[in-house]
Formats: sequence, C-alpha cells, structure tokens
Amino acid sequence: MLHSLAVHSNFKEAERQFDRVRLLGSGAFSSIWVAKPKNRVSCAHHQSQQDSGKCDCVAMKSTVISERSNPEYALLFAEREVQILRELDHPNIMKVVQEFTFENSSVFCVALKLASGPTLEQLVECGGALGIPLVQTVTRQLISALSYMHSHAVIHRDIKPDNVIITGTHLSDDANWCDNYDDPQVQQYLPIWHATLIDFGFAVALKPEDIKKCVQNNNETKTSNMNQLRSNYTRKMSLEHKLTHGVTGTDHDISVSKIQIVDLASLGNRNYAAPEILKTIHKQKGHPTGHNVSNYGMTADAYSLGALLRYILTGVPPEYTIEEYISRKNNLVGKVAYLFSSISFLYCTSKSKADGSEKKKNRRKRFKRNHCVPKDAANLVHLLTMRDAKHRMTVRNAQTHPWIKLKNEDDPSVHEELQFLTDILAETKILST
Repeated sequence: MLHSLAVHSNFKEAERQFDRVRLLGSGAFSSIWVAKPKNRVSCAHHQSQQDSGKCDCVAMKSTVISERSNPEYALLFAEREVQILRELDHPNIMKVVQEFTFENSSVFCVALKLASGPTLEQLVECGGALGIPLVQTVTRQLISALSYMHSHAVIHRDIKPDNVIITGTHLSDDANWCDNYDDPQVQQYLPIWHATLIDFGFAVALKPEDIKKCVQNNNETKTSNMNQLRSNYTRKMSLEHKLTHGVTGTDHDISVSKIQIVDLASLGNRNYAAPEILKTIHKQKGHPTGHNVSNYGMTADAYSLGALLRYILTGVPPEYTIEEYISRKNNLVGKVAYLFSSISFLYCTSKSKADGSEKKKNRRKRFKRNHCVPKDAANLVHLLTMRDAKHRMTVRNAQTHPWIKLKNEDDPSVHEELQFLTDILAETKILST
C-alpha cells in the first residue's frame, strides 16, 4: 500500500499554522473549513466557492470529541478515516496533507487537500439531469477510484452525490447540462472536469482474517455445490452446460469481489445503500452506537455507484421510479408551484437590477426518461443496481463496460488477484474474478 506524506502535529499547532476562511459544511460531529496558511496572502479562491484557482489552501476537518456528541463514536470514525486515507493515493480520492493529534484536546483535526467546486448534488439541484459528457467523465473517474480502493480492501459505504466534488466547473456553466460532445463549451471543459470522492468517515478497511474466513467458508460451499452437481449430471455434459452451472470453478459464486463479510455495520444514506446493507441481521454488541449490522461486501459500493449514476443521468432521486417522479413534477400542483417560483424569480431579478446586483441565470431543472438515456449507460445502471449481490456487476468489471472502456476484457489487471488477497487466495486456492 502507498503512504501519504502526512505530518503529525499537536492540535494547537493547527491554530498556529492556519487561519479559517470559510465554512464548507458541517455534520453531526465534524465541520470543514477552507483554511489558509498564516504566511500566505489572501486570494480570490479563499473568498468564493466558485473560484478554483490553485493556492495553498486546505480543507480543515475538525471533529469535536465531547460527551454530548458520544466521544467513542466520533473518535472511532475520525481516526479510521485518517488511517484509511493515509494508505490511499489516487487522483480522484481526497488526500491527507497534515494530521493534528488530539492529545489533551477535545478536537481531532486533519488538513485535507482542497477540492474546489460544486458537488454532484448541487449540480443536479441546480439544473436537473446532467449532460452525457459530464456524466460519462465523472463515472469513469469514480470507477477508477473505487477499483483502486477495492484493490486495497477499502469499502467507502457512503457513496452519494453530496460526497463527489467536481473541480473545473461552476453552477453557471451550460456545459454541465449539454449532451453534445461537439459543443464548443463541452470541448473546453471536458479536459478539466475532475471528480474527487470525499468523506471517508464511514469507510472500512477489511481485515485479512475476516476475508480469509469468508473465503474459506465460500470455498467449502462451492465444493459442496460442485459435488452435488456432479451427482446430478454425467461427466459427458457439454462445456456450455458446465459453464452455465458453474462447475468450472470460475463462476460468480467464488468471485472474491462479491464475497459478503459477516457483521459489518449498516451505515450510509438509505437512498443509495445496497439492499443487503439495509437488511439488518442483529444489533452490534459492544459498539458505542449500537449499530445494526448486515452481511455485505465490495459490491455494496457498486450498487451505490449505480444509484448515483441513475440520479445524475435522469435527475430523479433513487427513492422514486422515473415515471412516478416525472409525472409528479408535471401534475397540476407542480405547475402551480413552478408558476409561483417564476413570479418570485422575476420579482427578485427586478429588485436585483434596481439594486445594481448581479443577475442570476434562471435554469429550469430537466428530467430524463429511460429512452433519453444512452442504452449503454442504462445497461450499466442496471448491472450495478441488481438487487442480488451475487449477480451484480463489480466495480472492477465495470472498467470493461462498453460505456466506460477504461480497460478491455483482455487486460489481465481486471482479472488478476486483488492486491491484499494474494496470500489468502494462495492458501485457500481460490481465484478472484
């Protein structure tokens, strides 16, 4: 595994080194600020969320460790996030710049490389279904990042539009919603669109002993199934029949990427979480929050990615069917609501002109039905969001999908053993797919 160049310092050192500039966001335990080194002068990037110039700013994430916020819970996720990010080095994954320990302090603090730009959620909220060029670019980058993570035994567990920042674009750019690759603006922005996956607070690094146990159990099940098949069919069965019933030893049932790990906490956004995560097995004993636990694996991230992809392709939230949502938006109540919002906009625009304020663009949100989405893109969504995790496409295999084409089927890296499983697989004599 690769290691970042993070430096450990006392929390008070963070206050001596950086000045807070602007709040980016806050959650139950943490807040994130744009912070600049004290020896640097201010620049436009510090002042506006829309500016994306290069500078020495960082994203300073502070987690409060207090009795009120359940200290064990807050500290658990804060420490684990830093430990995981310290081991990852990918252009589409947030990076740790500097760590500040919490000795004798009530705050756990870490400086992260600042990714400037709107989130996917902000883009869809602004104009609805995103343009195909932007969606395809972002999806390729996310698949690359997740494939890398999974090869290092890390499951993100909270993939959603809020956790993907798009650098190189503004909310006012028409190119974000343009479907034409030949459009001049799209050609201008295409090389600089850059997705960054953030918020690893719920991420988990799988332990070798847990993987080994699950692989061995899976191997025993496979052996039992193979014996049953041999007793039911003659040895003269055709090769096609063998492949169909998985007796060749390379079927999806023994795919390491699809192995379900026992008793993982049920975390993440319910609207993007895989069905197996939402299926509670029992309460987790000894956990400070008493989380529910489920059995799932890396394909849980694949499902979340598929749900995210459908959302940015259609503009329809994952908790709704496409037809249901669009019909709801087109009904009488929706039209009346839009009429009032238009009147409000005209009033605000007139007032802005009178005040000499900058005029904002009125962008009506658009939604796409299935027939408006490229067939290959719709197919990828279908394969990633299959409810049965055994039949769901893995993120690694998504690299070869016709709509992604990061790799082809002949690329050995798609089928080679996962980096962290080499020794385990050698012991259990199982091939990963």
